[in-house]
Amino acid sequence: MSLLNKYRSPAVERALDILEYLAGAGTATLADIVRDLGLPKSTAFVLLVTLRDRGYVIHNAEGRYQLGLRLVNLGHSAVERIDITEVSQPVMSRLAADIKETVHLGVLSGTSVVQVGKAESPLAVKLTSYIGQLRPLHSTAMGKTLLAFLPADEREDLLRRITLARKTPRTITRPEVLRQELDEVCARGYAVDDEETNMGVRCVGAPIRNYTGRVVAALSVSGPAERIPLSRVPEVAQKVMAGAQEISRALGYL
Repeated sequence: MSLLNKYRSPAVERALDILEYLAGAGTATLADIVRDLGLPKSTAFVLLVTLRDRGYVIHNAEGRYQLGLRLVNLGHSAVERIDITEVSQPVMSRLAADIKETVHLGVLSGTSVVQVGKAESPLAVKLTSYIGQLRPLHSTAMGKTLLAFLPADEREDLLRRITLARKTPRTITRPEVLRQELDEVCARGYAVDDEETNMGVRCVGAPIRNYTGRVVAALSVSGPAERIPLSRVPEVAQKVMAGAQEISRALGYL
């Protein structure tokens, strides 16, 4: 027997199985739970009574079980204690080692995106950036990601307030073109800064969601355009989106 199995508690695992089952089913009878989880009726009943008495399960007027509000309190407590930069750092480090380019984490700050996390490329030639650096929304992969996935009214409010300053000859400076670009970002799930902020630099960004599904941050990979040619963007994008999804799950997004 492995050490992992040696210290597992069957009773706790069965109780968690019941909670996860109810999360998917909504409500269920004792017979439903016994049948679908393959538990002895007496075991399931004892566990349900214990969970009910602690507020994790409710036995409603129709004789069906459902999740209790105690779980909401625990969930809120967990969410309040999550540090997105701490959760993201292992994912960012793995991504930087895999793609061999610098990875950034950014959040919305007024009319800009602020870099709150970073994992540097292992290569000698790499981008120079720092934590706390403010970057434009309209020309960076992180900024376009954050803009694209905002609720429509919030997106339009920001688009009215930001200046579409030309950073390079490739920068999008027309609002209608930027709106079309943001719609495309939503459709494909990632954004690209195609030398729009700095010539010779290409970036790919993807959204990070919290437990409510709202996009609260963006993950991006940045590197010299010669090392991230357009032909490599789809491959990089898949890895960035997978990393962003992993962080989202850690924040409670299902």
